[in-house]
Amino acid sequence: MNKNISHIFAWLLGAVIVLSAASQLTTAEPYIPFAIGGALAFWLRVEPQRREWFWWLAGLIAVAIVLHRPANGDPVLWVAWAAAGLGFASLLMFIVRLVVIPETRKQTLLTGIVPILLVPAYVFSAQKMLIIAQAMQATTMDLYLYAFDGSLGFQPSFLVGRLMAGNIVFRETCAVAYYSLPLAMGVAYAASIDMKRGKAAWRLLILFVVAGLFGWMFYNFFPATGPRYVFVKAFPRLELPYESLKRLFLEPIKINQDFPRNAMPSLHMTWAYLIWWNLRSRSWIARSVVIAFVVLTALGTMGTGEHYFIDLIVAYPFALMVQGICSELPLGSRMRWVGVGFGCSVTLIWNLALRHADIFLASRIFPWAAVVATLGLTEWLRRKMFNDVGGRGVEISEQSDMNRGSLESQTVPPA
Repeated sequence: MNKNISHIFAWLLGAVIVLSAASQLTTAEPYIPFAIGGALAFWLRVEPQRREWFWWLAGLIAVAIVLHRPANGDPVLWVAWAAAGLGFASLLMFIVRLVVIPETRKQTLLTGIVPILLVPAYVFSAQKMLIIAQAMQATTMDLYLYAFDGSLGFQPSFLVGRLMAGNIVFRETCAVAYYSLPLAMGVAYAASIDMKRGKAAWRLLILFVVAGLFGWMFYNFFPATGPRYVFVKAFPRLELPYESLKRLFLEPIKINQDFPRNAMPSLHMTWAYLIWWNLRSRSWIARSVVIAFVVLTALGTMGTGEHYFIDLIVAYPFALMVQGICSELPLGSRMRWVGVGFGCSVTLIWNLALRHADIFLASRIFPWAAVVATLGLTEWLRRKMFNDVGGRGVEISEQSDMNRGSLESQTVPPA
């Protein structure tokens, strides 16, 4: 009887903590709610029992009551709201399990609950770093990025933006993919940990953090916002013809400092690339989902006007640099430092070359050749680097045998 009372008390205590947090969450922006939604992926990894799903559903209903609903009908915000509800309910169940299971098995749950809290905290801190970056830069280099994109013969961001404007399903699908990156981070993290042995995959989180730190440094070296902040109502309908670009005077321009200087390189795509590279599965379905997410994120970054096409290209060698820094290869490995050196050098070269973006207008072949060479060489080195570590990345087991047996006997408070 006393045991049942303690279980009920644990459920109530967890409910107070989670519901209090849920009631304070703002749903006016989607990133933090999506980050909280990643808790569901960790909950699924512990293979909850049928009875636990009853309590999870009860928690979900309670969270839905206190969680502030979006003030408008924006589908992205509503999807983020739903993700946050699922995440809070899953976090509640983790807290209950943490209290009621034997001490010897708590390490298993801590493996999941710690990153559940760390991912939203990281997203929040990354947003604060962007505020510092934009406060330091009154002017931006957007015209240089716009000129390069135009040197390709068209403006990719404007083109995708028009496609999104003309098709609501395409628009909202790309937008959800773009803003749900924190959720993808949580899912990737959950897929990479060994729940059975209680071993956390800190390297994946370190990859995300290192990318954010170096990205912030490069943001200050080449500050830029995105076409939607520069061209405002003209995006995505109006763009300069190719011939007019040669008469465009390239100079830093003043942009409202409320707008983030986070365009070059695209950290959104950097993180998406790192998720893609570091998740390996025998399931073609899993690979297809990850690739689809990367493609939709790329379209979303441009179509929303947050990024220029060249931001996504430079993000590829930048991601290789981050991958090399955090590689599983020994510190003395030649391939590791070749990747770091190449990625860093190419990123810097692009940053310098784009300050003279008018040189790419000499011929349309020149910018396309530079883009293909950047992607091709980076991919070739990436493959060699992963081959040196057995092409493993962060492996996902095809069969979820992580917790079978060790957790099946664990239960939650009885009804």
